[in-house]
This record gives sequence, structure tokens and C-alpha cells, in this order.
Amino acid sequence: MRKPPRPQIKIRQCRFCERWMDQNTLLDHLQTLHGEDGIEEAEKMLLAKEKKVKCEVRHCGYIAKSEYDYKVHMRKTHFLMDERKYRHMNCPLCAKSLNAQEDLVEHCRVVHEVKDCVIQARTFKDAYECEMWKESVAKTHCTAWLINGRSNVNGNLQVAYYRCSRVFKKRYRWRSEPRKSPTVAIVNYCTSFLKEMYAHDGTVTVKYCLGHVNHDVSPANLPLSNSDKAVIANYLRQGFDAEVVREVIRREFTDPRTKLHYLTTNDIKKILSNLASSQRRLEEIVGTSDESIREFSEPISASALLQAPSDSSEGSACDDIGDEAINDRSSESDIPAESLPGCASCAKLTERVAELEAIVKKLNSKVLELEGAHLYDRVIKVDSDSLVKQEMS
Repeated sequence: MRKPPRPQIKIRQCRFCERWMDQNTLLDHLQTLHGEDGIEEAEKMLLAKEKKVKCEVRHCGYIAKSEYDYKVHMRKTHFLMDERKYRHMNCPLCAKSLNAQEDLVEHCRVVHEVKDCVIQARTFKDAYECEMWKESVAKTHCTAWLINGRSNVNGNLQVAYYRCSRVFKKRYRWRSEPRKSPTVAIVNYCTSFLKEMYAHDGTVTVKYCLGHVNHDVSPANLPLSNSDKAVIANYLRQGFDAEVVREVIRREFTDPRTKLHYLTTNDIKKILSNLASSQRRLEEIVGTSDESIREFSEPISASALLQAPSDSSEGSACDDIGDEAINDRSSESDIPAESLPGCASCAKLTERVAELEAIVKKLNSKVLELEGAHLYDRVIKVDSDSLVKQEMS
């Protein structure tokens, strides 16, 4: 009777001292003779044996149950690290496959000798200062970026990734036929990009490239900035139609480096549509709030407040108020809340005031959530009458 064959012993080599030994001996060898590096190497071997993957990001320590779990973890938690491995793109000049936007910029600078392909970095004290810088870049370098994706960690925005405004959005990159709707996007990839990284103290650090490849740059093809939209919205709210607004703005903004100099009627109609939609939603919110306020059906008169409650067996502090005190109070303009007596009627009034304040806060929060609310932020106030007279003369 034949004996069963002996299981083959896997012989491995230590990468530190290049000695050969079986796997179990190698694990002990790494942990005892090669310090922290050896312990880390032994841990990787054990995880590989169990088909697990440990996150290599410093101070993370996450152990993924599979390669797919590892990719999901890297995509959701470590957006910057994940980008180099899983954001594939092609060079628009030679179709070479690259792993990340930074790789595309470096490739075009070295291989195709595009001198403008340089990655730069800046830090701003807050998001508003960063927005003002982006608007200045649109004028000085004829470059604008559109949001392409965000990375959320624990519900807070940490990283925002922007693409060149002439690049198709991700979902249109692999269409076999061109879109029928008009668009200024003409290429699938471009070296120009912007990446915003938000810190806990409110500062914003950006990495960006101002160089473009495979398409031209023109102010007429730039998207409208927030300040541009505010200027247009200001005229529309004054009742001017699209044609008049277009003529007035194009005469006012004569600098050919600005987008408003090339303003079209379609641009104005889009802003008008957004304003109308925001107005309808605002009216719906106000109507809902009015219905909530009507729930407080019966009004409270001053005389009712000064009367003692009918269901109260004991006297209240309001019983001590005489006619002279009422006359003295009537001559004053304001009654501080602290001076109100602590009776049941006054408590009821305080409760209703608090409920009304809660409704007002809720209304304000909903208004701020309206789509396109940024059009109302920092609106440039223009004296419309004097401006129209100037244009007509």
C-alpha cells in the first residue's frame, strides 16, 4: 500500500536578509529579528494568507475583507490616494492610458513638451476667498472649472474635484453619438483641473493646472460665474426682458476678456428660468408656513392677558396690577419680557411667541436651501433708473 505523498512545504525568502525558510519559520523570523519592519511584513503575509488587505494609509489601520472592500474603503475615505489607482484617463494627444489627472499633466509636459502643463498649489483663508480667486482666473487665464465630484468623510465635505469647463461630464464621455443639445464641452480629457481640499480650520488648499490641450480657449465659451449671474438676475428682477438685458450688459461690459461681453439671450433665459423656479418654491414654503401660523386660531388681547384665569382657584400675580399700573405701562413703548408677571396667561403668551420664532427659523432655513440661492448672495446693487437713462441717451 502506497503512502500518501507528503505535503509540499512552501519555501520563502526573507526580503531583509535573503535567507530561505518555510513560511511558519519565516513569520517567527521576521517578528523576532527585523524589528517593526519585520512585524509589518509578517502581518502582510498573514493577511494575504487570509485574502485580506490592510489599508496602507498612515494612521488608518483599516483591514478590508476583500479587494473590493479595499477599493470601496479607499474611494470613500481616502479620495486622494484612491484617485491614482482608480481614475483612468487617456491622453488627448496620443491616447496613452494614464492613472490620474496629475499623471496626464506630467505626461503632456514631458512627452509632448507643453510648457503650460504645470501643477501649482495655493492656500486661501476661507471658501469665499477661493471663489473670488477662481473668478479672477477666468478673466486673466480664460479658464473655468466645473464640479466633477466630491469626497465626503463623516458627512463633511473634504475634497472637491473640478474639471475643465470644455470637458464633457463623466456620464457623456463614452457616448457613441454626440449630444443633440448645445454645449460648450468638446473634448473628453484636458490637462486643466482644480482640486480643493478643505481643512477643519476653514482654510482651503487648491492644486490646479492652467494649461489646456486639444482645444482652444475663449471667454465666449466660459460658463457664467456667480457674480455674472447676480448682475443678470438684478436686471431681470427689475422687469427687463432678455433682449434689453443683453444689450445693456454687453454695452456696459466692454472688456473682451469677460464672459458678459459675449452674453447671449439663451444665457439670460436660463437665469430667468432659475429665478422663476426659485420664486415658485419660495411661495410654496411661505404658503406652508402661513398654514402653520393659522393653527393659532384665536388672538390674545391685552385685556384678556390682564384677566385672571377662570380655572384658577388661587390669585395670580396679575391680580395685583391696578389701573394706575396699566396707565403707566401704556405710556411706555416697549415692555421687557422679564417684567411680565409669572401668571398662566403670560406663560401662554411666551409659549406662543416661542412657537412663532421656531416657524420663522424653519422658514429661513428652507429659503437658504433653495436651488440657485447663491444668485441672491452678494447681489450687485445697480441704480437701474440712472443706468437705463444713460443707455437710452
